[in-house]
Amino acid sequence: MFKFAIAVGATVLAVGANAQAFFDDFSKDQKALVRSDVGTSSNSVDLGGGVTRTQFLNLDQNLDSEGISRATSRVSGGWWTESTDDFVVASSGMSYNFANSLDLSDRKVFKFDFGHLDQASMLNVSLRSGGQTIDSSTSVAAGSGPFSVVSFGYPASNFNFRTIDQISFALAGPEAVDFRVNSVEAVPEPATMAILGMGVVAFLRKRKKN
Repeated sequence: MFKFAIAVGATVLAVGANAQAFFDDFSKDQKALVRSDVGTSSNSVDLGGGVTRTQFLNLDQNLDSEGISRATSRVSGGWWTESTDDFVVASSGMSYNFANSLDLSDRKVFKFDFGHLDQASMLNVSLRSGGQTIDSSTSVAAGSGPFSVVSFGYPASNFNFRTIDQISFALAGPEAVDFRVNSVEAVPEPATMAILGMGVVAFLRKRKKN
């Protein structure tokens, strides 16, 4: 279910005067994708509020001579998971399209809460604004959780973070990788978070003096 001001499903929250935030706890289930042959499968779900989430699964290689091994991606029970059999190399991800663009100018870090990752993998996040697209990637170590981040702290100066109309991310691992992601969220950069923290401390000190 899609709600404003409550972190359920993919939520767009008003933050300050203009900036907005993005959060998905995968509470909106989506039909599983299963492939045993090389290619791509996808399906979409309407999250409400002008937000559509598309799940995709790319099977890049299957060396199983009998063609039994497969890859599965699903959103169910508050988790996004991928399970890949032996001999199979695959990647899966999500793409969110927004009828009303998002202002992520002060939230250029994407935080992923991994509940499980059994092998080191590559995590990529892509943002689209006004026909322009930028990408950022990071390597995620197995067992390094719970959080891994992808940052857009130093993008091309002409990219407009105030009019984001699509957010996409994908996780690509080696053969037979399994993972579970509990949530993904756009958060302020560490420096911004530190400044906000100092502001809270100053406010508390002022109240204490009064």
